Amino acid sequence: MKLTLILFLFLYLINYSNCNNDNKKLTEKLKNALNENNKNNKIKIWVFFNSKDFKIDNNNNNYIDNDYMLSLTSLNKESIERRLKRGSHKHSIIEESDLPVSEKYINQVLQCGNDNEIQIHQRSNWLNSISITIISNNMENIRNHVIPCISSKPFVESIDLVSKFKKPTIDQQTNHVQHKKNKFNKLNNIKLLQKSKNNNGDSDMDMGNENLFNEDFYGQSYRQIKQLNIDKLHKLGFDGTGVIILITDTGFYKQHEVFKNLNILGEYNFIEKNNRIEDEFNGTSESVEFSQNDHGTATLSVLAGFKKGHLVGTAYNASFLLARTESLDMEDVIEEDYFASAIEWGESRGAHLVSCSLGYQDWYNVASDLNGKISHMTKIADLASKKGMVVVSGIGNSGEDGLGAPADGNYVIAVGAVDAKGKRVDFSSVGPSSDSRIKPEVMALGNEVYLAGIMNTTNYVYYNGTSFSCPIVAGGIALLIQAHPNWTPYQIYDAVVRSASNSSHPDVYNGFGLFDAYASYKYNPEEGDCSNLGCRNGGVCINKECICPQGYYGYLCQYEKIKCGTRCHQLNGTCQVGDHISSPSYLCLNTIHLEEDTPYQLSTRLLTNFYILNLLFLIIIFLIQ
Repeated sequence: MKLTLILFLFLYLINYSNCNNDNKKLTEKLKNALNENNKNNKIKIWVFFNSKDFKIDNNNNNYIDNDYMLSLTSLNKESIERRLKRGSHKHSIIEESDLPVSEKYINQVLQCGNDNEIQIHQRSNWLNSISITIISNNMENIRNHVIPCISSKPFVESIDLVSKFKKPTIDQQTNHVQHKKNKFNKLNNIKLLQKSKNNNGDSDMDMGNENLFNEDFYGQSYRQIKQLNIDKLHKLGFDGTGVIILITDTGFYKQHEVFKNLNILGEYNFIEKNNRIEDEFNGTSESVEFSQNDHGTATLSVLAGFKKGHLVGTAYNASFLLARTESLDMEDVIEEDYFASAIEWGESRGAHLVSCSLGYQDWYNVASDLNGKISHMTKIADLASKKGMVVVSGIGNSGEDGLGAPADGNYVIAVGAVDAKGKRVDFSSVGPSSDSRIKPEVMALGNEVYLAGIMNTTNYVYYNGTSFSCPIVAGGIALLIQAHPNWTPYQIYDAVVRSASNSSHPDVYNGFGLFDAYASYKYNPEEGDCSNLGCRNGGVCINKECICPQGYYGYLCQYEKIKCGTRCHQLNGTCQVGDHISSPSYLCLNTIHLEEDTPYQLSTRLLTNFYILNLLFLIIIFLIQ
């Protein structure tokens, strides 16, 4: 009898332990969604795995051979060269994060559903995860059968909801501008200016061409160029040649005259899984904002456009990878798995730089969640930086409500908006990040930015928003990459913030100030890592990376954080108490409110209590015998 009871006791303990551990694999965000969507019959989730299913080369000290690893990836020559020059792990060009997600794991996850109940969307090698949609007859089946089946797999690390975002409204100007006749009209069919072949900064253009870089040459785009001294780099012959830029956005109206000489290396629609990134549009000016092509065309033109006397992009001779990651046909225009896949796609094809115009707040508590560690979009952005890509993002158009992801990334250069006089515009999101790093990094024109419209091939418009401040800065940084091809993303970050107009007194509204392309170009960042440079402000160097003390951040701990205070309280947060009463706090935490359990949480609690009561009952019986 005692042996039987001991066996039952053991089985109960195993069952309870597994139930409890499997439940811990679900994030609170997912648990809440499973409860709140009772009237829905589908849900889109991330499934994260705890390992990669690959073969070990036993003849190489149990390490995977680099050639074998490379054969498993889709990295091209340009991507490998960029990693060698600018990556933070030059000793290991191919990393485990580059290896594909296990097909064996994916198949076992799919087997948790019946008759196409589970649809796979994206695979993220970097995050070692897949995004799937579960479609069932009711949410109860998803909650009680499909999700528990997936979470019970030993190779499943965690399960989370795929965050979805609504695009902020663009402040669109009503006036559409057509061509004005000027002395540059006769140059419309002339090819782009030839770049200088001299990387020392000495232009090989004659003085006649150099004099072209004035207001007559740039047309209405002169303000956005001149304000950041980008024209000075153009005069030196830097125009983006040789630099590959990834743009993630909606559709792109490639027929516009400013894109006549556009060099597109690749394009992909991550929503429809095809190469169609341009939609037909035969509407009116009132329906422009509902066109897939509008926003993407606008951001691309600021960067890549070239029409002398009308619009000249900041990096007009660069090469481009165009990724459609957002759709106005959907209630939520962007889902984070599309963004993640686009970044990995662009990086594998050699992109040096990504311009991501919008910042997203939905699903995040601005006071505590936007710390560079929680958002999956931000994690992807920071991984891209480590692999040698520079990530530039609009900080968002939410004003005092704070920034959005992925602008909270550690080395994401978040861009805010100013007017023509250099004054911050009210809609530009205010920093800092939740862990008090200075955000935005820099500012650029975001009020009445001149760009290409989609009404016809010669249509131009003025738009407002950090969506357009972002590509202005991204183009200027592309010129820095051209001028300094060996600078790492960390060095470029340092040059950009240290050369900005307010670098000595940064704040949460303007960051380090206006971006200055010419001053960044002349800046001389330190070369190396903490093993030869050391860490600043009391940081400790471990494995060539600085561990920074509270109050500092950066690859050398060289930047001071913003002390937690008024901004945290404005966002309904609370400042973490320092180690000592007199110590300043740099961390803003979410204020905890006690709420009633949701039905899902209540059922979980009741199930747990059931196991505990049964366990106690068995123990009592055992002791009586």
